[in-house]
Amino acid sequence: MKTEVKKLFLENLTLKIEALVNLEETIDRLFLQFQSERKPELLEKFCPYFAQIWPSSIALSKHLLKYPDRVQGCTVLELGCGLAIPSFVASFLSAKKIIARDFHPQVKEFLDRNFALNPKLNFEFEELDWTQPSSGERKFEVILGSDTLYEKSHPNELAKSIDDLIAPNGVLLLSDPGRPYLNPFLKALKSIHHFEEKLFTYTIEAENKSHDVFIYECRFA
Repeated sequence: MKTEVKKLFLENLTLKIEALVNLEETIDRLFLQFQSERKPELLEKFCPYFAQIWPSSIALSKHLLKYPDRVQGCTVLELGCGLAIPSFVASFLSAKKIIARDFHPQVKEFLDRNFALNPKLNFEFEELDWTQPSSGERKFEVILGSDTLYEKSHPNELAKSIDDLIAPNGVLLLSDPGRPYLNPFLKALKSIHHFEEKLFTYTIEAENKSHDVFIYECRFA
């Protein structure tokens, strides 16, 4: 993978994040590699969407910096973290404990390099798939998610995971660019857990385009 270190200027925090130079070119190279190896099914597992800096993660990071009380002194879980930029921000904001999770086998490699680039910030990483059952696990006061709803099965799976992992009176902060599965997810979550909802909208400039990103704050009873 061809990568570069990018500087992110987020309000009163500057992060250095190693990310892909070009996602599409990387995917094309992987496709050709797996085709030549006669293993095309590996593309889904190793597709490096995680290594892109997405507008949703920037919006959620800006939201946390604007409202630092959302994570200060709290136990925090980021699901489908990718480059885990919101978790870096939560560390900067003195969250009590932070765990970032993703199923992609190369996420830890990127995180280790980004920890070295941002030595004052740290958190735990677990290579886990949030779509898998998690009943009986520890609960978290705050759950973060950025652009996690991109497959048909995700609304029900994510709603079940949130229900399993959220602590009493906990908060979900979900950042989404308006994908088709956002509303089905909110409907699925409301069917299994009562919460109060607030909506925030951010406009993020990325790749010479403006992206509207929606952040849902869901406070559970």
